[in-house]
Amino acid sequence: MKSIDISRFSTLYSLRALTEKDAEAVREIAKENPAFEKYGIEEICRDMHLLPPGKEMEEKYYLGYFEKEEMVGVLDFIDGYPEADTGYIGLFMLSKYEQGRKIGTSLIEALACYCRELGYKRLLLGYDKANPQAAGFWESLDFESVREIPQKDGIIVVAERSLVREERFKSFSRCLLEQCRLHPAMQPRDVLKMCYQAAFGAEHGLGDPAAARKYLRAEFSALRFRGHERLYEVISPELCRINLRAWRRRELKWQWLYNMFTAARGSGSIEEYFDAVDKHATAGELPFTIEAWKAEIAAWDGEAVSHSEAYRETEEPAYRIVPTKYINAIRVLEEMAEFKDGCVVAIDGRSNSGKSSLAKHLAEITGAGLVHMDDFLMPAGKGTVERLGLPGGNIAYDLFKSEVLSSIRSPKAFSHRYFNEHKIDFKKKKRVKASPYRIVEGSYSQHSYFGEYMDIKVFMTVDKTEQRMRVVERDGEALAPSYFGIWIPMEEEYFNFFRLNEKADVLIST
Repeated sequence: MKSIDISRFSTLYSLRALTEKDAEAVREIAKENPAFEKYGIEEICRDMHLLPPGKEMEEKYYLGYFEKEEMVGVLDFIDGYPEADTGYIGLFMLSKYEQGRKIGTSLIEALACYCRELGYKRLLLGYDKANPQAAGFWESLDFESVREIPQKDGIIVVAERSLVREERFKSFSRCLLEQCRLHPAMQPRDVLKMCYQAAFGAEHGLGDPAAARKYLRAEFSALRFRGHERLYEVISPELCRINLRAWRRRELKWQWLYNMFTAARGSGSIEEYFDAVDKHATAGELPFTIEAWKAEIAAWDGEAVSHSEAYRETEEPAYRIVPTKYINAIRVLEEMAEFKDGCVVAIDGRSNSGKSSLAKHLAEITGAGLVHMDDFLMPAGKGTVERLGLPGGNIAYDLFKSEVLSSIRSPKAFSHRYFNEHKIDFKKKKRVKASPYRIVEGSYSQHSYFGEYMDIKVFMTVDKTEQRMRVVERDGEALAPSYFGIWIPMEEEYFNFFRLNEKADVLIST
């Protein structure tokens, strides 16, 4: 049993354990949610004490989220179920007034970050298959369906989110088994195509870039929507398939998808992927025999292949392969798509959480102009003691305001001075390219001194253990004391003072 501090589940709201005296307040929230409108007082009181097999009440947390004295949400969390390294979410619901503002996303991301810090390897939950809103919400938070459980009144989808860094991208075998589970119509030909894409990426589709661009645009325009579909599915550690219908349904730009597609490069030899298929087909874990697989490979001419007829009829595949490194960027792109004429994105967050990488990826996809807050960090010895004692006081506020904010709303290119070798370089300037999109990345980019200059606020976080590993990996053990003794405490004071994670439009835990 883990030592859990429920206050760490959220910095946005306070939490406390609920009792039967709170049942009426829980019922009021349930009545506002179509998926929970039948959740009555008797069932609520029962659930407050309901335990899975082998668990004790000390391992159950039936909690309310509170803003001052008002309950705004409910969470039922089980420590160590069904395995010791798993956290189980039995219930999560929010007041209708908190919905549609990304609050649910922020709360689950905060829970996931704390659970990873506690040593959990995964989160598990179940939702009604007939509820597309629930499916979309949990899939957007990287929960993947692992099985379905038939009930007398419907089907429960059991979904899992890995909390181990990039675990779901590490193994082609895992991707192969997941694809066969999601798509039972897969034939040897479809798995061969998956292996070919994993090995060679988008090379065969980009022989003529202009033609590839034209074909994507035409296909995009002619799409027929189906029911709820996943936005992406991972097919190898480096690549995933973006569903064109799901992309268009979210009103994301086809040009962005094309830019991602052109960056798709395979890795490894195709033979190593064949070996993985051999192993699983021999073990009877695929929807075809090893003999059928061997026959497909024997007849293959070494060129790119199309999907099987059975797969095309069942799945109506319409996708492009893109690098998995862009997955976090997709969440920001969904926000950016709401601004038809361009926007400004500010990416703030903890040291070594991936701010620079995310900004770089967004710029590659959208053509955005980039501004780095590190260019405005005052070197040691600059600034008064009083100023440095303020949250974010080590930033050259006035320089950023005069050089960047004065031009950030214009789509025209501009240049700014920056600190170079511990002083402002008045001769050299950094150029920010012309674009209707601007990305400002780095700690202190959302400082209140700058006002609400941004349209989208992104906050990136990472647990302390992972953060330390990344600091040492990137900058070496010698600099770790400075990070954890000086710079990171200054950042944490700033984050807490301005409550940045609570105000974020997008919260990303890496």
